[in-house]
Amino acid sequence: INPSQNVFAISDPPGATTFSRTLITELDEYLQTEPVDELGSLINKVNKNAGMGLRDRATLALVHFPRSHSSTAQVLLSGDSYLFQANIPQRTLKRLDAVPNRWGTPNAHFELTQVDLTEGDIFILASDGISAVRPRDQDNGLDEVVLSHIHRDPENFVFNVAQNCNVIFEEKNGERVRTAFGGGDDVSIILVDPAKLQPNH
Repeated sequence: INPSQNVFAISDPPGATTFSRTLITELDEYLQTEPVDELGSLINKVNKNAGMGLRDRATLALVHFPRSHSSTAQVLLSGDSYLFQANIPQRTLKRLDAVPNRWGTPNAHFELTQVDLTEGDIFILASDGISAVRPRDQDNGLDEVVLSHIHRDPENFVFNVAQNCNVIFEEKNGERVRTAFGGGDDVSIILVDPAKLQPNH
């Protein structure tokens, strides 16, 4: 998270590696010294540096709110992380589509997509561990469950979803009862309300 530049991102590695941390750290270093209006170039510069002889890849869910265009956001989704654009007053949620390549893929080129903002829009960035929030006894999909969490308690959305992803539950199979941990994967979540971003904050 780089609030001074209005850039928010999550990167999730495959398996137990620290590759995504390396990518995010390098991007943040660029953001502290380079113009943010070159964000697309910075993302690709990190990608090019990372692709030198490395086999690991990582996801990237990123949203940027340019100060010069308060009615738009720039987004990028790579890999199996999630990026949602929701509107609380309208009770809508849209899942944004990912580009085919993961961050760190040699010779891949990433481009930011511009999306329009309307009053009440928020953005949710999450690693794929958020999929554990699905209720086990209902047919609701991930989008419906995320939307219901937003409307139930938007101020505590991140905490409530993370807690729900990590619930401990019991499964019965005949005479046997098995206790299991709900989250099969790590979960990282960021909720950004562009209307609450402050200049120079």
